[in-house]
Amino acid sequence: MQYRREKDQRQSVACYLLLQQILHEEYHIEDLPLFDYEGNGKPFLVNHPEIHFNMSHADSVVICGVDTHPIGVDVEMLQNYSPDIVAYTMNEEESKCIATAPDPAIEFCRLWTMKESYLKFTGEGLRDDLKSVLTDLTPSISFHTTLEERKGYIYTICQKQ
Repeated sequence: MQYRREKDQRQSVACYLLLQQILHEEYHIEDLPLFDYEGNGKPFLVNHPEIHFNMSHADSVVICGVDTHPIGVDVEMLQNYSPDIVAYTMNEEESKCIATAPDPAIEFCRLWTMKESYLKFTGEGLRDDLKSVLTDLTPSISFHTTLEERKGYIYTICQKQ
């Protein structure tokens, strides 16, 4: 993947090094991770297709999820959002959850990271109809969201139970 900004390039390298570390520590794999891409653009490990991974980065935070089943991860910095973004990305129920949450910005980021981690889990990537992303999920899909409020970010991991 090509990044224009140096910061994005550095974060991409950090994600790669984190993946390499996890593969070494958890799977005792010494060789460098080599990628190829599925038809939809989702990367996979050429020499270890049985191991699934996904990476995300935002600002100064990187995350890498690795599993023996498909996985999707997303990390976002906590920040203000606009009502236009909510109207474009969230369905009516999600919009109500955001509006009535004690901290609407956290709730928006929670839902956004769930949507993006799911789309990365399936390999779809971002799509036009974001409102329907979390509707009709199978019970075998689980989400684990972690809020690091003091550090200013939230991340979600999507995977099979």
